[in-house]
Amino acid sequence: MSTSPVRATVPPVTAFKVRTEKYADDTHVKIEWNGMLAFDGDVVVLSGRAPIPGLPSPIYPLFSRTVNKRIPLCEIFNVVPVVTDHACISFDRIKDGARWSGIRLHAANPQEAATIIRLLPTRTTPEFGEESTRHKALATDLQAATPTVFVTPIIIAMNYFVFVVVGFALLGWGVLLVFYPLNPVQMLPWGANYWPITSEHWMRLFNSTFLHFNVIHLVLNMWALGKAGVLTERLFGNRPFAVIYVLGAIASSLAFSWVNPNGIGAGASGAIFAVYGALLAYLAFQADSCPKGAVKSLLKSTLGFVAFNLLCGFTFPGDSNVAHLAGLVVGFLLGAILCRPLDRRSTEETPMPDSTEDGYVLLTLDDEEQERRAGAAVALGGRRKPTRRWVRILAAAGAMFLMVFALIVAAGYRNGHGGSREDAGVGSYREAAAAGDSEAMYNLGVCYANGMGVEQNWYEAVQWYRRAAEAGNTDSLVNLGVMYEKGRGVAKDEMEAVRWYRKAAEAGDSVGMYDLGVMYEKGRGVARNDAEAVKWYQKAAMLGQKDAQEALRNQGLTW
Repeated sequence: MSTSPVRATVPPVTAFKVRTEKYADDTHVKIEWNGMLAFDGDVVVLSGRAPIPGLPSPIYPLFSRTVNKRIPLCEIFNVVPVVTDHACISFDRIKDGARWSGIRLHAANPQEAATIIRLLPTRTTPEFGEESTRHKALATDLQAATPTVFVTPIIIAMNYFVFVVVGFALLGWGVLLVFYPLNPVQMLPWGANYWPITSEHWMRLFNSTFLHFNVIHLVLNMWALGKAGVLTERLFGNRPFAVIYVLGAIASSLAFSWVNPNGIGAGASGAIFAVYGALLAYLAFQADSCPKGAVKSLLKSTLGFVAFNLLCGFTFPGDSNVAHLAGLVVGFLLGAILCRPLDRRSTEETPMPDSTEDGYVLLTLDDEEQERRAGAAVALGGRRKPTRRWVRILAAAGAMFLMVFALIVAAGYRNGHGGSREDAGVGSYREAAAAGDSEAMYNLGVCYANGMGVEQNWYEAVQWYRRAAEAGNTDSLVNLGVMYEKGRGVAKDEMEAVRWYRKAAEAGDSVGMYDLGVMYEKGRGVARNDAEAVKWYQKAAMLGQKDAQEALRNQGLTW
């Protein structure tokens, strides 16, 4: 390897604001926040705030120390720009012939990143040069094949937008609570997948994939889509990628409804599995288009994602593995049919993306270096011929067989062969209710009232609400009042409804207070009494009940 640094002329002191994402050397120092990168003669100086080893990450900001690391330029190799925020740089520190550390820096903007790169040495290690040649060749092909990626960002933006709109409509600021779920029943008017409704409104098969039950559900799905979507869209092209996503979403929604016709489904995970299935198909049938290192790392991360999520599907009753598998198989099938070889080259100077082992993207900057490495790629033998079309067709037929097999298994599950007709979530509620859990009793009542995981049965719902109320669950008090007011599962009895609303109100439930106020205002089940209605509205409004606040505003009153 070369020992003399090759770089642009450096002013006496040149400093840049940077955020160091990763840094580990012989002293195991790790800088994780904003700091400075400075050129001081033939030395690069990295300064910033470093965590104290052994402390949990949430308290790093409270207990950290200032560091000032000096790295000689002669120890810097393999400088490459990477694209996360279009201003990231990566290089290796090699000392005494051994790699000591990998360093990744985020500059303030792409212009400063380019300046830093020009000031750093351009030499590379031999093994890095060979692999980098193929990475850069792939980057050229990807840019030529799909110059602009826009489908993935649009899908991600739409998911976040829909979640904000629906979440604030249902929960207000409570939607920002990480683990606080949206009520599946309340999501039905927004397009959730519920087969009795979806069978008449087919657009719900796709619309439901833009709905998510909580912040964690949304963020994890969008992280997974962002990680694989951009690369997959470049490999297949914008329109084929959109087809893969849409058909994968529809297939996963159908599979969910087939297995659980009384369940309420939402989420983009099935469509995202289709994206990963298409990526797997590309890596299986067009592996010659990618560097071996990239193929290996992508296969590892993709298979890891699939395995982890399938495991979660078996562990958590709320996840539907049949929907995941349907998306995966349909994506693999479409990927096998639509995949194309990447054999074009671009001669532009524009930085071009390429996947690396950790999901980052490499860029080319130096024309002379690009030509040298392109020549090395030719010397290494270039690309082999792409996989024949008949192999792809056979693979697609195999994927279709797996899809049919999965549906047969799902049909058996649905009809009670090898499993219960009852949803796994309902079964867990039943077990907890048998142990005296009042919350589980209430949830069973909700399931029976709305046909979630079981056949709708209002009588059973009333029984479970009553048991939960006797066990001290206040939410059940309100629901019992609703059942009596509307005559569901019991004879309609507004006086009995008032009794249950009053119990809920006296227990401090704001919804019970509001409902009791409505009964007093309208004289239903009790003599009309506007003063009493206002009293209960005000109590509910003080607890943040929005309907009660609106009722008071309509009367020109405050709380």
